[in-house]
Amino acid sequence: GLAEIDLLTGADLRSQFKDLSALENGDGEATNSAMLLARVNEDKALLTRLLKSQGWYLPLVESEVEAGEPSDAVAAKIAIEVEPGPRFVLSDISIEAEATVPEGLIADAMALKVGDPIVASRVLVNEALIATRLPQNGYPFAEIGARDIALDPDTAQGEYTLPVTVGPRAKFGGFAVSGDAVFDAGHLGDIARFERGELYDSRRVDDLRRALAATTLLRAFSVEPQATGEDAGDGTEYVTIAVDQTAGPARTLAGAVGYGAGQGFRLEGRWSHRNLFPPEGALTASLIAGTLEQGGSLSFRRAN
Repeated sequence: GLAEIDLLTGADLRSQFKDLSALENGDGEATNSAMLLARVNEDKALLTRLLKSQGWYLPLVESEVEAGEPSDAVAAKIAIEVEPGPRFVLSDISIEAEATVPEGLIADAMALKVGDPIVASRVLVNEALIATRLPQNGYPFAEIGARDIALDPDTAQGEYTLPVTVGPRAKFGGFAVSGDAVFDAGHLGDIARFERGELYDSRRVDDLRRALAATTLLRAFSVEPQATGEDAGDGTEYVTIAVDQTAGPARTLAGAVGYGAGQGFRLEGRWSHRNLFPPEGALTASLIAGTLEQGGSLSFRRAN
């Protein structure tokens, strides 16, 4: 049963089943027998999917419905029996990819090994690790292909094949600007924490995305690597960082008016233009007018 499988896998299949069960979600009630049988069949399919996700690819899931009297409020008793069968394991792992620099870049990212149970979540994690590691180490255009897992029911084993397109190894080049640009290529270079000629690293590009969001001057933007084919030495090529921008509203206006005992009337206003002196030169003016307090200020701030 599921309890024994939970002990073997550490997965809480019983809890997952209860959360997704059509019978559970129906609160124990069904309008007619057809609806009841539909929910039973849906739960049998659910159990089959859960078992396959943990490596049991030949489960036998049977149900038994014991009908009660027509006048009985408890009209039926339902039993679902599970025979999981053998658990499939990996007999071979084949990554079809071009050589990388350094060698073993993909192998070092692997989270699977021969003999491991074929668990869907582990397979997905393995592919995500490869897809993340390559762009962090100079391969901005790496792509993970469609996996193939050939199952042998006689041996309860599976051969896992994953094609990976590595793409060119790249170094940072310049910037390309498009859209309703707030920042030109020169200022993007000031914001970015990488220099031309450094090995491409997707974490540096993510850092640039965060920095652009922090300026609050863009309504929307995208930052993507763009191939150039330009030789950068050492078997690499330069990659352009393409930044498409949509300017957001730069001005803000706020104010408040009130009256307090012993303080009298008070009027306060604040106006700001966050990019009056591009790039990122903000001017802010504030004014206070009141019975007991009057004042004003003007401030200038330049970021990056």
